[in-house]
Amino acid sequence: MFTVGLIDRISGPAARATRSFDGLITTAKGGFEDMRSGAMGLAATGFLIYESLTPAIEMNRALAETRSIGIQETALKQLNNTALELSATYGLVAAEVVGSGSQLSKAIKGMTGDELSAFTSASAVLATTTKATMEETSLYITQMYERFKGTADAMGKTQWVERLVGQTSYLKKELGTKTADIADAMQGLNNLGSGLGVAMEEQLAVIATLSKSTGISDAEQQYTAFLEYAVAAQDKLGMSFIDSSGKKQKGGKKKREKK
Repeated sequence: MFTVGLIDRISGPAARATRSFDGLITTAKGGFEDMRSGAMGLAATGFLIYESLTPAIEMNRALAETRSIGIQETALKQLNNTALELSATYGLVAAEVVGSGSQLSKAIKGMTGDELSAFTSASAVLATTTKATMEETSLYITQMYERFKGTADAMGKTQWVERLVGQTSYLKKELGTKTADIADAMQGLNNLGSGLGVAMEEQLAVIATLSKSTGISDAEQQYTAFLEYAVAAQDKLGMSFIDSSGKKQKGGKKKREKK
């Protein structure tokens, strides 16, 4: 009886103590799990907030960089609205659109806010239709403007760049001509065609058509040779070549009447 009583007196409190410790451990584990889940939830929430704010952060950074090159606030606001509209329409990154506008503004001085927005939109549309980057299309438009500055200024920059984009997109679709190839060929021509009064669309069409069968390098050489020797050949051929404005090329005689 003594032994039994002793065991009962010890085991009872020990059992209660064990149950208390078990409860304490369970509670502590639950608390730690809650803390861990809470921390993970906070981390996930913070990541989501950061991800949602990143486009705005990048956009503000791009606008600040563009502002630093001296673009007026009205033009910058137009560029911002254009970027947001293009982003919603074509799924482009608005910050990249602003960066394209900045690139164009640096290369082509004196553009108004409307012209800058038009050139930026043209670059975005061309990038979408030709599957090129906006950096590539901005460079292409800049190079082409340098080649046809007189035509662009006389026609109006906005109308000119819209025409350029339409023609280039058509050549890409029908002949697979890349913007970089066209720009390289135009650089090789070195304003020879423009000096002879050959219109931009004619030069683009000839270069793209020749390059389809010969490659862009051979197309450039063939077209250059034609332009260099065509005028000199007028006398021997008994013909008179005129440019797109109807002016007779120098060195030619009056056109002979057919007998």
